[in-house]
Amino acid sequence: TIDNSLRFNAGDSSYLARTPGSAGNRKTWTVSLWFKKSLLGTEQVLFSADNDTIKTALKLESSDLIQAFDYDGSNYNFRFITSQVFRDPSAWYHLVLTADYTNGVAADRYRFYINGERVTSFSSTEGGPLTTDDSAWNNNIAHYVGRWHGGTYLGSYVAEFYNVDGQSLGPDSFGETSSTTNQWIPLDSDD
Repeated sequence: TIDNSLRFNAGDSSYLARTPGSAGNRKTWTVSLWFKKSLLGTEQVLFSADNDTIKTALKLESSDLIQAFDYDGSNYNFRFITSQVFRDPSAWYHLVLTADYTNGVAADRYRFYINGERVTSFSSTEGGPLTTDDSAWNNNIAHYVGRWHGGTYLGSYVAEFYNVDGQSLGPDSFGETSSTTNQWIPLDSDD
């Protein structure tokens, strides 16, 4: 179990929003969250930053895959769709999406983790950020948890949502393997 979760009901168009007063670090950042699906086979947005031109988003596809992307208005800085499906409405999943566009290794400029493990096999990928690119995330545009600018709401639970501005962190900054159950759990959880 994950404590203190929020339940987003797509039918109620529930979401959280924040527009930063000024841009943060648009090259290096980390987002970590736990989610548990309530709806299957429905497109849902876990989080986004967008203004109809530039967009960064992590969404659940109607195929129950996960897609993440950063779009600069004409090209994808990165876009990937997982091979793994997410269809267990009783399971909590921990996701970490981390960006470091300054990294000298192109393959490490964005990284995606599920339950503490880096995902390196995708059903589809596009782009790969250049060191000169900036993401929409941490820009001074609307940031959402549970939707994006044009709608498409979330029907799931979310807990422990973190945005780390200016640092590219791995999953061990947010979770650990339980010594009693051998499952991935949030840091400071009871085993």
